Amino acid sequence: MNNRNNKSKVEARICSASDRDLVEALLAANTKNRTPKQSSILVYADEMTSGNWKVTNQGIGLSASGVLVDGQNRLLAMRAAGYPPVDFLLVTGLDEDAANYIDIGAKRSTADLLKLVFNVTLASRLAAAISCSLKVRKGNWTQKFTPSELIKGYKDFGAEIEAVFHVEGAQRLPAPVIAALAEVARQKNDLVGVSRFTGQILKGELLQAGDPALTLRNWMASQAKMGGTGGSGPGQRERYWKTFRAAEAFVKGEKLHKLYYSEGEV
Repeated sequence: MNNRNNKSKVEARICSASDRDLVEALLAANTKNRTPKQSSILVYADEMTSGNWKVTNQGIGLSASGVLVDGQNRLLAMRAAGYPPVDFLLVTGLDEDAANYIDIGAKRSTADLLKLVFNVTLASRLAAAISCSLKVRKGNWTQKFTPSELIKGYKDFGAEIEAVFHVEGAQRLPAPVIAALAEVARQKNDLVGVSRFTGQILKGELLQAGDPALTLRNWMASQAKMGGTGGSGPGQRERYWKTFRAAEAFVKGEKLHKLYYSEGEV
């Protein structure tokens, strides 16, 4: 859309990342941008090489004077990916201060993304549980995931996570706990048993020493008293695996007086 008060002529066209000279020329125009974000570069490069890259309205932007105002991470990803044969949108003729108005809105969350793809409303904690499950499988609790990875994760184990999440009161549980409960339900093919265990965690009724739910509840309560939130990578990992151990013991009909966790456990 043209702005009548804009003296520059804004134009847009589709270009190919396989055009090495163009990509390098655009990077050479990167004289006023922010520090590149390596995590974003890796995500974009993976999307390009895995066949999941899509052309969107978020492309590469040049000002009327030829300065790059948007898209440095995407361009660096094209270089990192070896100039793959993927298309991108190139917009030229932007105002010199256009960079001040880019990326200032709310970013799309995992829940937003999954809602767009599957037309389901997911609470942010449920979406975070999907991310936790992916982190376990990747063995990396600080990793960020591409849209295609999140979508595949929902297809692969979203049903179990949703089932656990919809146990009454489970919405209060941290994402690593929900993810661990869902994984035990999937591995042991015992969603009914895990749902019962989830109820015991939440209500704490008629539990006795050695009951896995009581052992887990006591540990979680001790963490809360010490101010532990489990928000960090190591904290999330510990919370996941201790929940997994307790739920596994429950479905096996075993007593559990103490929760064990190895620092090297992914």
